[in-house]
Amino acid sequence: MFTNLVVDIANYTRGIDPLPLHDASVQLVILKADDQFQCNGTALVNSGMPIAAYHWIDPTKDPHRQIADTWNLLRQSELPVLAIFLDFEQWWSRWGQWYRAIQNKLAWGRVKQFRSRKLSDHARQVFEGFASMGWKTFGYTQASFIRKYVPDAATWIGRYRWWLAHHISCDEQILTWDDLKARVLPEVDFFPARPPGLAREQVVGHQFTSERLSLPGLYRDVYRTKYAAVNIDLFDGETGFWAYTGQA
Repeated sequence: MFTNLVVDIANYTRGIDPLPLHDASVQLVILKADDQFQCNGTALVNSGMPIAAYHWIDPTKDPHRQIADTWNLLRQSELPVLAIFLDFEQWWSRWGQWYRAIQNKLAWGRVKQFRSRKLSDHARQVFEGFASMGWKTFGYTQASFIRKYVPDAATWIGRYRWWLAHHISCDEQILTWDDLKARVLPEVDFFPARPPGLAREQVVGHQFTSERLSLPGLYRDVYRTKYAAVNIDLFDGETGFWAYTGQA
């Protein structure tokens, strides 16, 4: 059952108070492997919060270099990282065009994209590289991304377990954790859409807010004066992530 609360954060979350997360029964925080990983991860681990990491797969960069850079960052942190999630959602081949498109300065149809085979082969190398190093390796994606941009990946994604994006419609807002549980969670589809090639039992959790919600404990500044919008997730608390990482 998808009942365990999980949050995932990146470097725009620069202040953390773990106490509200513990009080809300958050079971895991997944941190992007970036320049805030050491600081945020240390604060969470010192409070007793389990952590995992996620790595953004960038198809414009060499897969082996990406693996080495992230591996070095995690190793040097000396933090007890339970697993690595590989974020598989980039289809564009020009970052400059993507930035212009999100600023409404370029039509999305003019943003160059990689072919399905290129995206699939590149991501597969990243997955295989981390798995060969002994990491508990999971994927993160959205069903629509696989269907639209990289159908070739259906031949291999079934080798891994996945955390899937399946967003509900909600406005940007600041909530308490009690508000989240009373008003938002009842609207969540507990069986996210799956991409082709993935069985239901291979889904360990889903992300449902798409950085629309801000909650106590996570802040945009080190002084904890401005809330940071974060992604809220539900994970399988019985047979999913925890069982696979030996934490059940």
